[in-house]
This record gives sequence, C-alpha cells and structure tokens, in this order.
Amino acid sequence: MKRINVLHFGAGNIGRGVILPIYQQNDFSIDLVELNQNTVNELQKQKQYQVHYLDCDQSQLVNDFNTWNLKDEAKIIELMERADVISTSIGAKNLASLKTLFDKAKFHKRAIVLCFENGFRISSNFKNILQLNNTQVNFVDVVIDTIAPNFEKKANFLDIYCEKYSEIYAETFPLEIKGVNQTNSLDRFIIKKLLLVNALHSVIGLLGFQQKLKYVHETLQVKSNLTFVEKLAQQIIDALCAEYPEFNKNNLLSYGKNNLVRFANPKIQDLNTRLIREPLRKLNQNERFYAIYKLFKKNKIALNNILQVYLMVLKTNITDDTESQQIAKLINEKAWTELAKLSSLEESEWNLIKQELSREITKK
Repeated sequence: MKRINVLHFGAGNIGRGVILPIYQQNDFSIDLVELNQNTVNELQKQKQYQVHYLDCDQSQLVNDFNTWNLKDEAKIIELMERADVISTSIGAKNLASLKTLFDKAKFHKRAIVLCFENGFRISSNFKNILQLNNTQVNFVDVVIDTIAPNFEKKANFLDIYCEKYSEIYAETFPLEIKGVNQTNSLDRFIIKKLLLVNALHSVIGLLGFQQKLKYVHETLQVKSNLTFVEKLAQQIIDALCAEYPEFNKNNLLSYGKNNLVRFANPKIQDLNTRLIREPLRKLNQNERFYAIYKLFKKNKIALNNILQVYLMVLKTNITDDTESQQIAKLINEKAWTELAKLSSLEESEWNLIKQELSREITKK
C-alpha cells in the first residue's frame, strides 16, 4: 500500500514533539523542513531524537523522517508537489514567508494543508494570504492543545520535552490521521481552547513575570495568583455557556480544572517569559484577551478581572521582545490615542486603563 507523503514546515517543539510522532505512528512518509541550519545539520547527522513526556514516565523515539533546509527551494517545491499533506508549526506570523514556495509549486493532485498554529482558523487565514487559484489545495482549520515548553536541561540538543497529553481537532477532511480528531463544529473547540488554555496560560505568565517568578508552576503556588486565575476561569466558563448553549457547564469546569493541574506540573518547567511575548498579537481582535472582553461585555459579566489582565499586558516590559518595547515606548510618550487603538477597548474601559498607566508614569 502506498504511504501517505507528508511535508511539515517547522522543527520546533510542536513540530518535533507532537506532529512528527503522530505522523510516524500513522506510518506516513515524512519530510521535515527547517530554516535553522544547526538544527538541520543535527537532524541529518543523528537521524533520530527522543520525545520525553513530562506528564508520565514515558518517551518515544522518532527516527522515520528526512530533513531539509527551507532555503533548498527547488527540493522543497518538488516535495510540495508530491505531498498529500502539507503542515506547519512555524508560528502564525511567519506563514507569509512560505508564499513564494506555494506560488511556484504546481499542484497536480489534492493536497491538504494543516496549520498547527495558535490562533483562530489559521489555515483559513493562510489561504487568504496565499490567494492560490489552484483548487487542488484544501486548507483545513486545526486547533491543537498541548504544552511543549523550551526545556532548559537537555542531554541531547534534539530531544524534546513536552506533555504526552495532546488534543487536536480539525474540520472534516478526506484522510484519517490517528491522533487528529475531526469535527463539523470546530469553532466550539477553538474558542474553548483559546480562552481556557491559551488565555489562562498567558495570564499566569503575566502574574509570574510581574512578581519576578521564573516558572508557571511557581506562579500557581502563590495562593492569590491561583485565586485570580480560578475566578477568571469561572467567569470565562459562565460567558461561554451563555454564548454557546451547546456547551456543558460541568464539562467546561472539569476541562478548566484539568488545565490548571497541567499548568501546575513542576516537571514541565514552563518559563513565564515564553507565555507573554508578542503582546500586540495577544491584544488583536482575533485573539484571546479581546475575545474574553467581548464575551464578558455582551453577557454582562464583570470586567474588572479582564481589565486587570489588559493592564498587565500593557505594563509588561520584556527587553528582548520587539512588541513589548513598542508598547513601552508608546506609554512613555503618553501616546494614548495609539494605545487605545491597539487595545480595541471601548472608551469607558480604556479610560480606566489609561488612568492606571498615567499613575505608573507619575510614580517614575
């Protein structure tokens, strides 16, 4: 039986730790594309690596793949043209960099595109970026829930440390992949994950960073932090149930509680700084915090906690993060009009944030 050909862009934590193991379990023929030459060299040299699971005492050997550098354009296009599945885990903001390859590739058979990225319907957004005329390419939206941190203590450069727990949902498409659930109601899974995983995770990172705590599990060991996150989670669940009658409240409560247990796992050693980078993206109207704000506003849920989150986002100053530095510069310049636009908050809520930021400037 002919093997399914898959081409995956991105040899980072999600690519190596989650996607390739799934493809290997399905006995797919795997080609992995990566831009970092050091990573490519090591993968081509060692031809294998271990995935170590932090929520159980297990590991998995991944050794059935070929590795290519993204700069090898002719080879990548050749692989794209014979691929049954093309997938990504390079970061949603980096997808536009693949446009030239897609423009040059001639797709003569059906190809499924799966973007395993954080965000709302990223495969559809990618389709809009590419504007392909070829109807052979089928863009399928996906939501992926797993924790794959930048683990600091590695015996082998290539090894990945992550959760074995992973929940992946995709819109229905004509290929069965073990480990990828298919559904006709993806929006429900996207919003649930965006608010009760991504948003809460980021909030914990913000709290910890402000308190000069290094890891997520340390942050949740502080009782006031855990209380704040639990209250926000309860509000989110109330809002989701009000907005989407198909949600079961008890299931959401169990889901939210389980996520906090996952976040509190000390073995994961998840850095708070990993979760709070790119604040401008996180304030986008298609992103986590605005989605919560909009839901709370519509369903008349108190806004004080989510506005506190907005304030933390704007006050978080990470020296090596461009977006964070951009916000800090605007605050120092008192560019309130520009900041109001970035926040997307309505005037009454923005004025409360502005007052707090003004007090911070006065203290300095």
